[in-house]
Amino acid sequence: MRSTALTFLLASLVAVPAAADVTIASTQTGKMAMVDLGGKQTMRVKGNKMRIDTTRGDKQTSMILDVDGLRMVMLDATKKEAVVVPIAKVQENV
Repeated sequence: MRSTALTFLLASLVAVPAAADVTIASTQTGKMAMVDLGGKQTMRVKGNKMRIDTTRGDKQTSMILDVDGLRMVMLDATKKEAVVVPIAKVQENV
């Protein structure tokens, strides 16, 4: 499901640049085999860039999709790490 949503978002950002800044906040709840899937997510779109901030428990992650720069940056606030992946590599895995 997550890969389908990511594919849809990538296609949307590439096909039509956003005309206005958009922020979407959501809260998820649920459990699966003793794992709490609940958390909060904020998605921001500005021009040809999108940032998704996710919080689950004490884990905070962010993903930045830069269509103009042809890259995706994944940030892990807990580990203070950033992973930069070219969009072509993401498309190969989808």
